[in-house]
Amino acid sequence: MNNISIIGASGFIGKNLCSYLVKINEIFEGFSRSIANQNLKIKIVNDYSEVPKSKYLIYLAEESRVRAVESLGKSYIQNSLDSIRSIHNATQAKIIYISSSLVYGPGSLTPWKASDDLNLDSIYARSKAACEDYVLDNGGSVARLTNVYGPGMSKENVLSDILNQTDSSKGVILRNLYPIRDYVSIDDVVKCIHKIYIKDLNKIFNVGSGIPLSVKQLAEIILKAKNTPDISITQTDLQPNESILVVDIEETKKELEWCPATEFNVQSVI
Repeated sequence: MNNISIIGASGFIGKNLCSYLVKINEIFEGFSRSIANQNLKIKIVNDYSEVPKSKYLIYLAEESRVRAVESLGKSYIQNSLDSIRSIHNATQAKIIYISSSLVYGPGSLTPWKASDDLNLDSIYARSKAACEDYVLDNGGSVARLTNVYGPGMSKENVLSDILNQTDSSKGVILRNLYPIRDYVSIDDVVKCIHKIYIKDLNKIFNVGSGIPLSVKQLAEIILKAKNTPDISITQTDLQPNESILVVDIEETKKELEWCPATEFNVQSVI
């Protein structure tokens, strides 16, 4: 029996997690429905119900694109819950579920605590919350991630949007410059997930940097690092959206003896 099984191991977070676990000589196996990687100990399976029994299961096997989830409709919520239940029954493992800070929704002027009431204003958020409840009821742990960045990250996020325009003669044009978010490096995330496994606590952990950054500030940091600080930064929305979504990580730091980077690691993305 494996110590740790990781499903969805070929994605951005999964590959980086496998790489880290290989580096520290952890006993684990990764599973993917699309890509095998012998160096990262990732195997292909046709269905995640084929994953063998293990002590712990790190659950990354969900659609990460919010718009794609919304397009699937409300049935996605029940399908996600059915999937996690089926895989749990097959593996008999304690689940570490990788969730999202989007369950909080924007709007709070202070950082969200894991104990705060949720604002489930989307299919994506409701699905995450339903799976969280199942995992917690069955003795597992939940990691609510903020905006994760680093090599290999999605091309469908504001960071990638900025990076794609840093050499444009038109400047950097974004939808809105004022939303404030929490950005955490992939290196910090994988270390935190491993800490959750080691501590084995039946609770929710906020995983972020705890540092608020507006989209405009993010663009300015990147342009400065690329030695193009004078490039213009504009937005297309007529009304500024000043929504805030930052998490409180003090409990996570204390419980897991974990500490993320204190500033945005721009060199990891340029």
